[in-house]
Amino acid sequence: MKKILIIDDDHGIRISLSNILKLKEYRPTAVPNAQEGISEIQKTSYDVVILDMRLPDMNGLECLKSIKKNDPDIPVIMLTAYGDIKTAIEAMKSGAFDYLNKPISNDEILMAIEKAQRQRSTERELSYLRRISRNYDEERNLVIENPQMKSLFAQASHLAQADYSVLITGETGVGKEMLARFIHDNSKRKNGPLIIIDCGSLPESLIESELFGYEKGAFTGADKRTIGKIELADGGTLVLDEIGNLPLSLQTKFLRFLEQKSFYRLGGSTLVEVDVRFIAATNISPEELITQNKFRADLYYRLGEYKITIPSLRERKEDIIPLVDYFIRKTNRELGKSIKTVTPEAKAKLLAYSWPGNVRELHNVIRTSAFFADEEIGIEHIEKKISGTAVAGTAEKQEENNVMNMKDRISKIEKEMIQEALRKTNFNKDKAAKLLSISRKTLYAKLKQFNLDSEVM
Repeated sequence: MKKILIIDDDHGIRISLSNILKLKEYRPTAVPNAQEGISEIQKTSYDVVILDMRLPDMNGLECLKSIKKNDPDIPVIMLTAYGDIKTAIEAMKSGAFDYLNKPISNDEILMAIEKAQRQRSTERELSYLRRISRNYDEERNLVIENPQMKSLFAQASHLAQADYSVLITGETGVGKEMLARFIHDNSKRKNGPLIIIDCGSLPESLIESELFGYEKGAFTGADKRTIGKIELADGGTLVLDEIGNLPLSLQTKFLRFLEQKSFYRLGGSTLVEVDVRFIAATNISPEELITQNKFRADLYYRLGEYKITIPSLRERKEDIIPLVDYFIRKTNRELGKSIKTVTPEAKAKLLAYSWPGNVRELHNVIRTSAFFADEEIGIEHIEKKISGTAVAGTAEKQEENNVMNMKDRISKIEKEMIQEALRKTNFNKDKAAKLLSISRKTLYAKLKQFNLDSEVM
């Protein structure tokens, strides 16, 4: 339920607006002056503020600036009984979302609130997207031929319509995040935010603040209120990748949130309520983690209202060549290449390989092979990038070793790509970075990482 703060010294307007908003299932809070309004903003997260221009203790523009100082992203709708264009312009320059003249109709204020809500949700998601700098549309295309995968996605399409929590399991690189995106895109929440957090890439000390957010002064360095991923996902979907890495100490708090749909930010005393669908993903058997006392059984059952397991790429060979074609088209766009096909010998090698890194490894192999190829990818382009043809076993140790070997191969290939790009551009770092589709800063970091600095001096 969205929270609206009304700041107006007119008792009748406060009562009237509150009643209208309650009928539309908003949660209004009404205060008669600027100081009480600013105090509310400091202790509670509101979705929209309705602010009167003339208040007994402070000018409306001064109050607006104080509100924005505490919460820069909150939309503020200004109200005035005096149609002053100059004041309206000043209010908009100071960060007001809209400016309405009294008397206002019910439809007018409700329409302004709805627009403000959409902006609030959009800006929160855009803020998150900028922080993680990733392309959310990168892997939304479905490339599947395997009957089991087709059945799995048909099942996911029906599941998307319900609001169940979903647990997706499968080996590293099989496409768990892609399936999570598919469920979100086909759900009633598709117009809401999709927030993805990798529990395996964050230090244990940061996971709680990333999920739940924190108030100013909650810990050293917390110089302002920060919204967590759960709150950012309000009205949409939150994907917790590698959920098995969630610390036991945090699992209890997260389970409580799942059951109550509310939480406190770190250092906060105000209850925050959100409407979020959860999708969890893991490459480790949750049942095994429970046996090892590393995962709460009640959290597992709560998260896994519906469970989907994605088969490995070696179990669905029919998907390999269609995926190869898709990755070639994608790489052509990214690198400005014009690769048309893969030779029969190269296809045979790709089909025979065990793919311990699954779809993610296949994508990397095609991308790096395409970089060195001209019009077609041949056996000579891929034979150094995949090291065997035996079908991988099921032992976890073997899988772990294969993944580690894959990381070493990726680093080696990445170094070769950088060296080749520098040679092709006569060691012009700007041109080499452009050819590699990376920034100059990233190229310098890679040169240092691979000890290539001396080669370009």
